Amino acid sequence: MSTVKQNLARINTSSPPFHYVPVLRTLDIDDPALFTVQQRNAMRQLSYGPSVKIGIKFKSQWWHDYKDLNIVGGQSSTDRVIRTTVYPSYGVKGPNKSTVLIASYTWTSDAASIGALVNSGPDAERRLKDVVLRDLAQVHGVPLEMLVDEFEEMHSWDWQHNPLSQGAFAFFGPGQFRRLYQSLTHPAAGGYLHMAGEAISPRHAWIVGALDASWRAVLEILWGSGPVGWALVKEFKTLWGENEEWVPTTQFKKPLPQANHLIRGAGMEARVSKVAKVAKVAKVEEEKEGDIEEAKGAEMEEAEAEEMVDAKAGEMEEVKVREVRETMPAPDLLLYQLVAHGISF
Repeated sequence: MSTVKQNLARINTSSPPFHYVPVLRTLDIDDPALFTVQQRNAMRQLSYGPSVKIGIKFKSQWWHDYKDLNIVGGQSSTDRVIRTTVYPSYGVKGPNKSTVLIASYTWTSDAASIGALVNSGPDAERRLKDVVLRDLAQVHGVPLEMLVDEFEEMHSWDWQHNPLSQGAFAFFGPGQFRRLYQSLTHPAAGGYLHMAGEAISPRHAWIVGALDASWRAVLEILWGSGPVGWALVKEFKTLWGENEEWVPTTQFKKPLPQANHLIRGAGMEARVSKVAKVAKVAKVEEEKEGDIEEAKGAEMEEAEAEEMVDAKAGEMEEVKVREVRETMPAPDLLLYQLVAHGISF
């Protein structure tokens, strides 16, 4: 692999190399045992935007060394075709200076336009090189001839036309995030499939969002794995820390440090109350079974036994357990699992 491609491999990590939503919807996702209707709709409705990055390896760090430019890190913006240029903030000094520059970083319609010249043959590649060098010269006030002489190689990446991404990052429409986020963070395939990616994070379009979502997915897997997984939670958090999307709560009557991170601050009381009702109904169901057995054992009259069963059934109607669980966000579902295993609050 060439030097510029090795450097671009690091640069490209600003977006994950695999975006599951656009790719998954090209597969057969209609099996209800895999995804709920809400999850399938979320995959089909969520739009992904285009983005293109163009890296160029020069002979020297001209953006730092030429006259009084002295640029280290940061980025510049222009209304020209290249739109945004990003400068390296590392490798400025020492024997291994980085001479690779993100000469152009574009998204949305700008990326769609310049993307037409990416991987479109030698003629398009030459046009792309000419446009980028010309814009760099204009933006930085340097001679075009100097940049042509400094040029060594160029590597471009178009996320929209890559089969493993089919888009750069999620573009949520008005009001979509709350609904689609809840659907996609809910475990699929009966709890065996946990989805993660920048799309299902409040900080979508950034690699930190993908990391946050991955943190959440791993924690879900651990909490859903019983005592073996629970024992690994402390080690997991020691290695990977806390997640800013998940904040501690003091709403529990007794400290539950292993569960505090499962409830987020927004709408705390309502959500805890909702989960408490589900737990209460589960307990009522157990009591109902016990009461039936007691009624049979004591040979109570049939009418009295039926009256007791009907009373318990009426209590269960107050909260429909199945419907509530199917629409629960992942944090609430995990809390329900904790309650079901005997953790009270």
